Amino acid sequence: HRGPIAGIVRALVQAGADLEARTERERESRTPLHDSIELGQPKITELPLASGAYVDMASAAILGRLDRVRELLDADSALANDLSTGLSPLG
Repeated sequence: HRGPIAGIVRALVQAGADLEARTERERESRTPLHDSIELGQPKITELPLASGAYVDMASAAILGRLDRVRELLDADSALANDLSTGLSPLG
């Protein structure tokens, strides 16, 4: 499934899909990057990242991007407890 899904995601990104479009769930607001991370599809996750998707606290932590985690915490230490995406920075 990874091949066709990655191809579909690539085609959507190339066609101008909004990488910052957010779903509105009960207590969450998620982007395509969040969904790809939760699905555990690294090849798919790389597509929005390579296209400039915003990397928030939960995404940075889950992806192991320590430099981004520090940058965000320096700007706002409250982000250590940000659950707005439904993903915890603690994994």
